[in-house]
Amino acid sequence: MPIRVTLEAAIHDYLTVGKAAEKDWRKHTLQCYALGLRLFRESCKKTFLDEISGGDLRQFRVLLRTVKTSVGKKIEPRTIYNHFLNVVSFLNTFGRNELVPQSEWPVYETKTIVSYDPEKLQRLLKFADADEGDVIEFFLGVGFRNGEGTHIEWHDIDLSNKEIHIYSKQERFGWQVKDTEQRIVGISARLADRLSARHRRYPGEGLVFGNTKGNPDKHLLRIIKRVVLRAGLNCGQCMGTYQRKRVPCSTHPVCRKWIIHTLRKTWATFQVRSGVDIVTNKDDLGHSSLATTQNYLASEDRRSPRRRQQINAAGPKFVCGHEMPRPQRGMMLLRDWLVNREVEYYSAQDDKPRSSVSAV
Repeated sequence: MPIRVTLEAAIHDYLTVGKAAEKDWRKHTLQCYALGLRLFRESCKKTFLDEISGGDLRQFRVLLRTVKTSVGKKIEPRTIYNHFLNVVSFLNTFGRNELVPQSEWPVYETKTIVSYDPEKLQRLLKFADADEGDVIEFFLGVGFRNGEGTHIEWHDIDLSNKEIHIYSKQERFGWQVKDTEQRIVGISARLADRLSARHRRYPGEGLVFGNTKGNPDKHLLRIIKRVVLRAGLNCGQCMGTYQRKRVPCSTHPVCRKWIIHTLRKTWATFQVRSGVDIVTNKDDLGHSSLATTQNYLASEDRRSPRRRQQINAAGPKFVCGHEMPRPQRGMMLLRDWLVNREVEYYSAQDDKPRSSVSAV
């Protein structure tokens, strides 16, 4: 008789010596799976793994809609989907496949890929001091992810050849690059000069953006959002968390329109506008899939002169009267006046009394 596996034992195996160890999950990935499975355990009260059915996943989906963050805000639809997907992946690993059809999975709106306009970026830099400008121009000039930027040290930068080397730093910081992809990215002469000036202000071989304790500064985005508020570039319509309180971005540095990942997409867009091919762009971004890079550049294709010409060419082929040349408008007005006069004349004839005619 086969031994039945408890849900608790399966989760422990999955997160320690199972899938997590096999894939060598990073700390953040492990935390995400652990949280999703903990929530599923709260939702599902069954003891054994073989007892779990589609009804348990449906109940879990309902529970996820009620989960809130530490500040009392409901978690985002994308987060709900991720938790659900992670639990399904866990069940699939133990042979519990296709318990619910994918049509019953949680759904979320796919965010539109955008990039920042150069005019807004110019204004952003105008309101930044030297240190703040370093952060903004750095992410605009390298296309790094947040973690990649925060873990760059001075000896990773070759200012003479204008290159930056990205690689894991597991021993010192417990951090590794995504998909274990090392890469070397070239930087502009402008950014090299800016980094050189920063190094003169902060000499040494430590982190380029370290905190007062010499550890990676994980709050670089806060620096950018403070400048956004100062420059009046916040959208004024979203809410965020500031000092553990929900506040509007119109008065606090919490605008959700400004994130480092969009600076990364903006860098990719500027590269394409400068003539860089998509494969080189993919390698510099550290993408494992060309499709991901193509998604990054969707906004560039949408705004390209070629696409704009297509949109204009496909527009309606008629014009309103006020848009016509003056002589053409005059002829139309004259025609309308004559038609109206003709209608008035025959209407008047029809309204005249008819005289009686006697037979001869």
